[in-house]
Formats: sequence, C-alpha cells, structure tokens
Amino acid sequence: MCYDTYMFTKTPWPFKLKYFFANPDVDCGPFESHHPHVPFVPHMKGIEVVHGINFWRQRDPGFAAAIDLMAPTLREWIDRPGVTWSEDHFERDETPKDVGKDLVFPRLLKLNGVWSEVWTRCEFPALQELTYNALRTRFTTTQLAKDQPVNVISRSPSLKRLDILLPLLDSATKKIMWAIAELQHLKELNLWFRYTGGLTLKGLVEFQMDGDDSQTPVRVILPKLHTLGIFIKVSSLSTESFFVHDLCQFLCHRFFLLQGCSRDEAKKRAEAALYLYERTSQRQNKPSRKKHSTEGVALASESAYKGEFETRDDVTRERFTPVLPLLVSNPSKKPGKEKMICMPNPLLDQLVGNYAELDIDPEFVTIPKRMS
Repeated sequence: MCYDTYMFTKTPWPFKLKYFFANPDVDCGPFESHHPHVPFVPHMKGIEVVHGINFWRQRDPGFAAAIDLMAPTLREWIDRPGVTWSEDHFERDETPKDVGKDLVFPRLLKLNGVWSEVWTRCEFPALQELTYNALRTRFTTTQLAKDQPVNVISRSPSLKRLDILLPLLDSATKKIMWAIAELQHLKELNLWFRYTGGLTLKGLVEFQMDGDDSQTPVRVILPKLHTLGIFIKVSSLSTESFFVHDLCQFLCHRFFLLQGCSRDEAKKRAEAALYLYERTSQRQNKPSRKKHSTEGVALASESAYKGEFETRDDVTRERFTPVLPLLVSNPSKKPGKEKMICMPNPLLDQLVGNYAELDIDPEFVTIPKRMS
C-alpha cells in the first residue's frame, strides 16, 4: 500500500513489483524520471495491477514512459473503485505530448481512469471492462475530443462491459454509438448522461438499420447484450419521452430482425407498432389509429414472420416478446410521488424482460450495485 512517495527508491528493489494499491486521495509521486522527488517509473516494469494512482498524475510528462513499461504485463488500471464521474477536467494542454508509438496492452482486462491522451493511442485486444468519461476535458466540442472515445472503444473489440459518461452534443454521442454498435461481445452497457444534451440513441438505431440492401435479413448489432443501463443526473428515463421513443424503436427493430425480417419490413412494422403503443397515439383520432393497425396486419400477412396480434377497441396491435433481458435506470425525481417501479410505456413492457430502478448518488459520482 502506498501512503507517500518516500517508499520509492532510485535503486532497484530485490523483488519484482506486481501489485500496486494506493489511496487515490494521496499523491504517490511523479512519473518524471528527472523529478527532484523520487519517481516510481522504474518500478512499473512488469507490474500487473495498479489501483489508486491519482488521476492528476496522468498529466506528468513521464506518464507515457510509465505505461510503455507496463503495457506487456498490465491486467488492471483503476484510479478509483467503482464508477466515478467527478467534475474534474483536464485542459487540452495538460496531457503529455510525448505520446510516441502506439502501444498494445495484450493482457489488460479492466481499465478505469482514462485521462491522458496517451491511452487513446493504444490497442486493448483483451479488454473486457472499460469506464470512460467523455467529458474529461473542457473542450469536448473539438474534433479531437469527439474522436478520442471512439478510438478507445473501437480498439477494444473484446469488451463485455462498458460504462460511459456521454458528451453534450448529439453529433458526438452518435459517433460513439456507432463505435459501440461494432462490439460483438458486449453484455452490459451503461450509458450515463450528466445533462439532457446528447441524450439520444439514434446512433444505434441508424447503425442497425443502415445499409443498401433493405430487403435482406441482417444480423442484429450487439448480439450478446443482456443489460442496458440508462442513468440521467437531471432527469429520469420515465420523463424523457423522446429518448424512450429511440429505445422502443431500437428494441422493436431488434425484435423483427431476430425474427428474420428485412430492414425495410422491420422499419415499417416497427413504425406501426410505435404509433399504436406510445402514449401520444391515444390522442390521435380513431380512423388514423385504425389505418396504422390495418397496415401492420397487412405487412405481417406478407411476411415470413406472421406475428401475434390482439384487438382492443377495434384497434389491432402486434404483440412482442422480450429482446432485452434487463433494463436499469434511475427513478423519477418528481417530488411527492412514491417510488413505483414500472416500465415507461406498454411497448417497452413487452420488449424488456426485467426492469429495475436504482438510486444514483446525488453528486452523480457512484454507480449503483452491478446488476448482472
């Protein structure tokens, strides 16, 4: 355990350092090899697990040299336990410029604490768990800041769990969603939003349904997805109707594609279902609802997947089965209401196997207990 920098010496230790655990609130010293205090870069070679190095130390000019030494053997890098979204930022000129060659971390399984730009130049072929703060710099609107999370995600093809605090712009979030859509092994995806800016799933919807051949059945994206977490600091899933629409659209498309429908057919049948199930449809006139109902039935009759339907008040709606085992979100913040765990709308109630609401820290710094 590290409590101060005096434990490090310039002379080699008679043993190899494999595990390093520290209190992240205590500065364990600089990475620079020529710093007046004793650096710990020489002791990083061959290390496997690093927990608790204060994130500000990733500003040090010697940080690139440190992870160069660690790259072949490192299995875990975690700056703080859990998932923390502090208000801290790096300025653009605070990260090391001596990035050097691209590094490969062949054994790294867990990465939590991506602050330096050095990480965005690396390859993580075995990485399974990633926590990424896309708001870690003050200049998140620059092209560089938009590309960095995409670089890290796209270079981590084995990811099974991803926690990401998303940026404030829809365009930046969309690019990140495109990168996420390529992950073939992802089982748990937790999307965090500090504000309602960037609150969208359109990137996943568009990626799934994009393609020149709209008549041929296609594979669904994120084929192993089990858990989807949606956490919004200033709001909740149940109050964000546009986001819920995106989510319903994504899952509805997923349902039809899993039944062997083409993109074109999935789009049309999903459109009819969304119109008839969403709350806004209750305010539409009855002839219009019946028209969409008739179109949905007609599309099904011409499809290899006939579907199941139910009729209420002379309106026939398609029935669905779950395509997402678990959906998790933070509860509504509306005052004076008891906590009621229920799906935001009846369509999601069919497309999702289980729904859970978990309280998040008021300061938005700690993830709830893992659900899967």
